[in-house]
Amino acid sequence: MDISVTVTSAAAKPFRMIDASYAFTDALGRRISSFNFDPDMHATPGEKIVHVSGYSGREMDRVFGMNREDVSVATCTKAIIYGDGSKDVFGPAS
Repeated sequence: MDISVTVTSAAAKPFRMIDASYAFTDALGRRISSFNFDPDMHATPGEKIVHVSGYSGREMDRVFGMNREDVSVATCTKAIIYGDGSKDVFGPAS
């Protein structure tokens, strides 16, 4: 199964590397699964990025039987390196 997530860069300037992930949760707030973005992902401010992850586990199987409104996706950015070499860390970078 391939999972595609489209995000829009909210960075103030172009970036060239990122430590970020996205997680699926259900309407009860329980984690379904999470995935890391490609650390070499790069974008300009406002650019839409499509990230595709190949997935072969069982955690996401329950999504097929759920109502769409019962599944939420959230992103978490830990650190980012901008095109000019500056860096922002928002929490412990992995």
